[in-house]
Amino acid sequence: MELNNLEDNIVVIEDFISFEECIQWLQRVPAPFLLDNEFLEWKYRNINIIDNPIVKKVENYWNSIFNTSSLKIYEAQVQLWPIKSYSTLHIHNENLRETGTYNSMLYLNNNFFGGEFYTKKDIISPKPGMLTFFNGCKTHHGVKPIYWNNRYTLVFWFE
Repeated sequence: MELNNLEDNIVVIEDFISFEECIQWLQRVPAPFLLDNEFLEWKYRNINIIDNPIVKKVENYWNSIFNTSSLKIYEAQVQLWPIKSYSTLHIHNENLRETGTYNSMLYLNNNFFGGEFYTKKDIISPKPGMLTFFNGCKTHHGVKPIYWNNRYTLVFWFE
């Protein structure tokens, strides 16, 4: 697949990391606690991991898949999606992100109900170790509401 021809396609790779590696990541995730009976706002539900070796591993992987060296990760996070959280369909543009085109997500768990990643044409049920890649500026995407347990992902943004 050509990088420039992604359009609305989502590339999905099963078992990019092992279940054991997912468990190791889950041991470092933000705690899902409440403040005044409400979940903390978004900025407190993620951890910056830009200096972690997983970032280079993901960057090198996608560069090899698309036969390029132009993909550079500029932001990477562990993200907590608590019960009742969701994201409506959106694309990344000047209003949401000043830079970046492509996104990649590495799912750490699937012991939750709801929380599927979706686009206008696809619904993806996360599995531990699954890695996805898409054009976040062209592909409308979101997360369905989470009804039980918490959803955890590693998210990567590319320049």
